[in-house]
Amino acid sequence: MKYNELSDKYSKLEQEVISLREYKRTIEDAKKDALINEFYMLTEEDKKDVIENKSKYTIDEIKAKLAVICFDKKVNFNLEDSSENEKE
Repeated sequence: MKYNELSDKYSKLEQEVISLREYKRTIEDAKKDALINEFYMLTEEDKKDVIENKSKYTIDEIKAKLAVICFDKKVNFNLEDSSENEKE
């Protein structure tokens, strides 16, 4: 009798864990998509690897990879400099 009760509880917990993991993945994917969209100055081709492999990367890894791409492409983040350059 005890075994059957434990087995039932275990099965219920397994199902709960599966649904919680799915919920967590959904939330993390939304955060990752939002972060990727913040790098609007990069082309889709620039972001292709990150987009295709976002499930393999953490949010920090995505941020780091996209920041390095911006650095390599010499993206200017300083809006004041760009407006001053336009005046000149």
